[in-house]
Amino acid sequence: MRDLVKLYGESFKLISDNPNLTTDKIPNHFLESWLSDNVIVITGNEQPHFAVSIFQLVHDEHLCRKGIESEPDSKMMEHRFSIFQYILALESVHRQLPINLRPVQIGDFDNYDTLPTFDFMPKNFKEIMVLTEALYPLRNKFKFN
Repeated sequence: MRDLVKLYGESFKLISDNPNLTTDKIPNHFLESWLSDNVIVITGNEQPHFAVSIFQLVHDEHLCRKGIESEPDSKMMEHRFSIFQYILALESVHRQLPINLRPVQIGDFDNYDTLPTFDFMPKNFKEIMVLTEALYPLRNKFKFN
């Protein structure tokens, strides 16, 4: 439990010191701990507490910077959490396989409906296969209800 408290404190410092934090600047040990290992079910409330608490840190930082005093409704929060997890998962795949994902600002909730972009478009079948293989692990992780 103590390590989790330490990790939370370090996460808080990273997020609050870097309000424009992008995926490429997240250290590996944070990325791994911020990602939920469970299947993400958008309509469920069974998310692991740590993943949700990190999301809440990032979200609260966003609201504070924008001067917003009220939180969005629960449907919007579920949507933002799922996109947050998806962005982290894409970055995790990017670090393991040769896909050129452009960095994404994790706290830019106003642009969460903009699709992540890649630095290249596949030029041939081999590149399409590499990209497909790289993204395949995410297929079963996210279930949109």
